[in-house]
Amino acid sequence: MEAFDVNRSFEVLLAISFMAVFVERGLAPIFESQYWLDEIEKKGVSSRKNLKVMVAIIVSIAACYAWGLDALTAIYGPGKPLLGTALTGLVVAGGAKGSMTFFRDWLQISSRAKKRRMADEDGARDGAQQLRETDVA
Repeated sequence: MEAFDVNRSFEVLLAISFMAVFVERGLAPIFESQYWLDEIEKKGVSSRKNLKVMVAIIVSIAACYAWGLDALTAIYGPGKPLLGTALTGLVVAGGAKGSMTFFRDWLQISSRAKKRRMADEDGARDGAQQLRETDVA
């Protein structure tokens, strides 16, 4: 087994994130179409959610297979590429939100707008704390 390559792992995580965004946004017109909402709605909300998940899984695994995206082989070296591709597809099917959460929380990467909003919230909390302290005094 090769040594763990942090740069390669980061590249793979980016590839998974981009694929998740492509799949999610690519399926959005279908899942948000009036046909989908009307026809699948007749079968009930739980049926719509289950079908949506299954479509996302199938498309994600197919996309990973078509573009040769196998995160496990890329990070850990040769293994079972079909299994690695399928597992990568399942991660992709998890959606872009999971990727964004990973980048925001683990890597502490966020947009300037989010940083400003968090700073404003911190400032508001500090101001409220100061008001409470002056009220007590």
